Amino acid sequence: AKTCVDILLNQHSAYLTTWVVFYARACLENGRFQDGIEALERIDSRVAAGERWMEPEYLRLKARLHHAKTPGDPALLESALRQALALAESQGAMIFVADILQDIESLEPALLESPREPHA
Repeated sequence: AKTCVDILLNQHSAYLTTWVVFYARACLENGRFQDGIEALERIDSRVAAGERWMEPEYLRLKARLHHAKTPGDPALLESALRQALALAESQGAMIFVADILQDIESLEPALLESPREPHA
């Protein structure tokens, strides 16, 4: 799959963002976190330039892949996921909402256990 994605990236294919997002999801599900991160990084400029139809899933996967590779503060992951959720809802991209909500719900035990800084 990585070879096929590399070919697509080099051809600047139509729907490239969609294919890379699907590939990154497969990387997440199969423990190939760095491959998924690198694939998403290669489409950063396309998303920033306006290819927004997959952006909620792109944001979710980017956050999940980075957290899976280097676990950190679950509150930071939650914040990134909530950003993806807000975008999905504002776009009406309901196809992504269930996965984002599931990710947020799976964080709840970790969020309860992690110390929070007091609000100033």
